[in-house]
Amino acid sequence: MGESEAGVLRLDFDRRLKLEFHGSKVTSDAGLLPYRELDDALGLTEMAEERFVDPRTGRNGRHGMTGLFRQSTFGRLGGYEDVNDADRLGLDPACSAIIGPSLRSHLGNVGYSNQRRGRVYRGMRSKGDKGKTMVNYIVATIREWNIDVFHKKISRLPGKWLLITDRDNLNIDLVKELDPRYIFFPHWNWKVDESVFESAECIVFHESDVPFGRGGSPLQNLIQRGYRETVLTALRMTKGFDEGPVYLKRQLSLEGIAEEIFMRTANLVADMIEEIVQREPSPQPQAGEPVIFQRRTPEQSRIPAEDVSLLTLFDHIRMLDADGYPRAFLEYGGFRFLLRNPVLRVGKIEAIVEIVEEESGD
Repeated sequence: MGESEAGVLRLDFDRRLKLEFHGSKVTSDAGLLPYRELDDALGLTEMAEERFVDPRTGRNGRHGMTGLFRQSTFGRLGGYEDVNDADRLGLDPACSAIIGPSLRSHLGNVGYSNQRRGRVYRGMRSKGDKGKTMVNYIVATIREWNIDVFHKKISRLPGKWLLITDRDNLNIDLVKELDPRYIFFPHWNWKVDESVFESAECIVFHESDVPFGRGGSPLQNLIQRGYRETVLTALRMTKGFDEGPVYLKRQLSLEGIAEEIFMRTANLVADMIEEIVQREPSPQPQAGEPVIFQRRTPEQSRIPAEDVSLLTLFDHIRMLDADGYPRAFLEYGGFRFLLRNPVLRVGKIEAIVEIVEEESGD
């Protein structure tokens, strides 16, 4: 019969999809697409989501509860009454589209929360939400402790929450599409494109009482200077690093190893995000003389050769003890000794030591 030369048909619920005739390259389940289109117009499966409680606690789920519900419902409409065909249907383009956006969506490593999730964007009425306005928020972070708190606490706040863990997914096109009220950056290692923070209200979290402590590695720089507590600051992202006006400041303990501090920080960030979302405070300019911290290098993790106190040595080890950070180390006889989990005892430090061969310079 050949391929049609007519224009393609687009689907309203997902404009990325198009219907064309391509000879033998067909799916036998395309007849389910109009049902999905009707469901999108009526908002039936999303209304049902309000009744769901997701018992899963892990972060490797591919679909939210709505997607799983659609898979079950539309599968039965298509004549698949059991799960025997699930693996094959997972590869079917029509069935994949019918299920809808997954937690690992077309945006790449981007997760949509399945809590209170609306289909429309800020300022528009969400089908089935009884007239309430659904607001979009984005959280961009890369650390496990922040991601864990996002799923357990932040995603349960009112609104539609999007988690981004890959810098390639944070771009101006996404920002324009979602029109988020805020973009929060609990822990982000990369420079954000100026077009992003000029188009949306971006909020970063910094572990110092700015303008004191602007710059890199605030936790390590503070502990190295003998601080046992600090202030966690929520400030607006601007062109100058850590120079933006301040929304909130909250006390933060610096006791424990670095990973414990980061976990404590992640929970405090969640509380501050909730307060910002509820109150929408106006940020105030920073006041005082700036003190700039320099970002530490891996070589600075070397245990100092000069005489230091036991407490100073303990602080040096603990402030670097977190996944993704260069551990405190010393070198001897062609080996590198990496130290973690330090415990300060009377007159000694106990720690776990990992011994690895030094890399050859050849």
